[in-house]
Parts: sequence; C-alpha cells; structure tokens
Amino acid sequence: MSVPLSAAQRVAEAADRAWHGAGAGTDEGVCVGVVAALALLGRADPEGPDPRDKILALEDEEVARVLGEVWCLFTIGRPELAMRCGPFGGWLNAERPDRHLLAGAGAVARATVKAGLFDLTLDLEVSRQVDLLGVTYTTMRSHSGRKARGEFYTPPGVAEAMARMSLAGSAAGQSICDPTAGTGGLLRAAAQAIRDEGKDPHDYVWYGCDIAPVAVAGLAVNAHIWGLGPQVVIGCADSLAEPDWEVRALREQREAIEAQGSRMKMAQTLAAMKALLAGEST
Repeated sequence: MSVPLSAAQRVAEAADRAWHGAGAGTDEGVCVGVVAALALLGRADPEGPDPRDKILALEDEEVARVLGEVWCLFTIGRPELAMRCGPFGGWLNAERPDRHLLAGAGAVARATVKAGLFDLTLDLEVSRQVDLLGVTYTTMRSHSGRKARGEFYTPPGVAEAMARMSLAGSAAGQSICDPTAGTGGLLRAAAQAIRDEGKDPHDYVWYGCDIAPVAVAGLAVNAHIWGLGPQVVIGCADSLAEPDWEVRALREQREAIEAQGSRMKMAQTLAAMKALLAGEST
C-alpha cells in the first residue's frame, strides 16, 4: 500500500492556512501538536460516533480539552515518549491558555479534519505509510528557515530505498539509529522494510535524535504511531557536539518513567483514601 504524499500535503497546507488565518502567532509547535494529537486520537468504538463529526462540532475551548486529554493519556501510556512533547502540549498547562492559541488550535483541528486527516490516521496500515507530522512541520516553516537550521528532509522514496538496501537480512535485536532524524522519516522507512520482510519492528532497538525540539516531539509521536515498539530511545541534542547523546536520552527517559510511576502510585493512594473517607461518612 502506498499513500500519496499529496494527501498529507493537503492536510499540512490546511493546517498552515488555518493557523495563520486565525492570527495565532509563530509557534509552529502548537500547530503541529494539534495534528499530532488528532493523529493519536483513534476511534475507540468502531460502531461509535465518527471522530470527524465530533471534532467539527467542538468549540475552541472544547478542542483544547480534547487535546489535553490526548496528551494526558499519552503520558500515562508512553511517558518515555511524551516527555519530548512539551512543544506540542505544554501550552495547555497554563491556567488560562492564550486565546490566540485557542483560536488557532480550534481552527487547525477543524481545517485538517475537513482536509482528510483521519483518512491518514484512523487506519493503522495507512498511518504507517506517511510522515504526516514531518510534512506539516516543514510546511509550517519557510524554506529559508529550514536552510538556516540545516533542516533537510529525505524524500520518502529515497528513504525507503536506503532502508531496503541497509536492512536486508537484518536480525532481531539489531539497533537502528538516525542521529539527525527530524521527525523520523528514515526510521519509518526502516520499520516498513522490516515488516516487508515478515519481521516485527518491536524486536529491534530504535535510536533517533534531532536538535529541533518540535521535530523531536514529532519523532516521539511518530515512534508510537508507526509501532516501533517499546525499545525506542529519543534524544534532543546536537549529535555532532554530543556524540554520546543516547546516554543522556536513556537517563532522561528512565527518569520520566519513574516520575510517572510515582504519580500513579500517589493517585492510587489518594483514591484509596477518598474511598475510605467516603465509607466512614456513610
């Protein structure tokens, strides 16, 4: 199955127009984060309401609430990846989110759904065929801005050819690393090449790093969407200046997992105390 890049480009251009049309500012992380959250928003009940109708019916504040719920669930399920997603969801932690960001997020959510976002994300096989977040991120940035930061993304066809050549005959347990991963286009191609050989990406160890926090946030979400598995190490660093970036990345991810475990234990303790107090009051 091959997903036309033009389908992702339509969604990305819709996001770009909606964001700037709403006068939401220059923070591309928030805009790409809306697309990322919707990409994580699956259809829990195949017989239930269509998520397209749900999103299109929401007001801006309600869209923000849905986004917050998605990031909360992602943090619970994948704390080692969610820790990299601050550029996507951090703005929602404000006591009163910026009204311009609220308007921009709502506009992007509705525009991208109308442009076919869920056509690319609700089907598991389709979602693995395209780097929607990478296309959205690069669309949000001017060519000169990408050049100034040295951001050049490998075309999907080239990435797939490279993956097939380098991973032919690969074995479970092998490490696959891209120290300048962007949003992960090469890793996506590698995972697809592994599946094409009848193997499971979960049996491999994945390493990805980039210097741009927004790109790293996209990489973290993509690692989950593309089903790379539980052995994923993602760093945010200049891999040329910090060649052992994965050491710090591993430590930061372990700390994120431990912190989430502590929060869960505290929540369970508070719930138990609340139940106990409720029982005593009856």
